[in-house]
Amino acid sequence: MPTSVLTKQPYVRYNVHMKKTSPKRQAKSTKSTKSTQQKSMLSATNARRDFFKLIQMAQQPGSQITITVDGEPKVTMLSYDDYEGLMETLEIMSDPELVKGIKQGIKEMNQGLGRPWEEVKKELNIP
Repeated sequence: MPTSVLTKQPYVRYNVHMKKTSPKRQAKSTKSTKSTQQKSMLSATNARRDFFKLIQMAQQPGSQITITVDGEPKVTMLSYDDYEGLMETLEIMSDPELVKGIKQGIKEMNQGLGRPWEEVKKELNIP
């Protein structure tokens, strides 16, 4: 089983889709976004006051807490699991050969060339 680069512990890969936006646009979209992810933005002063509450909030999957200084986004807090998922996704996406293999696998699956999971599990002796 693969292990995390940072902790050497087994990890689960996350499918993470990232979209690059400017900090000002991100601030506007954060206020108006209605999704299952919890997005918050607050000043460094308020973050200092509510630090332990923010840690609890950031532990929720998909939670993003952006801390501003003088109204400009400077830092974003997220759960360690979400962070690990982002790092793994960046590592995967930075390997052109791996990305090529993933795309080829998706293409083959769409063409019906895949193998049933039960067959693969049996071949690899996975319970």
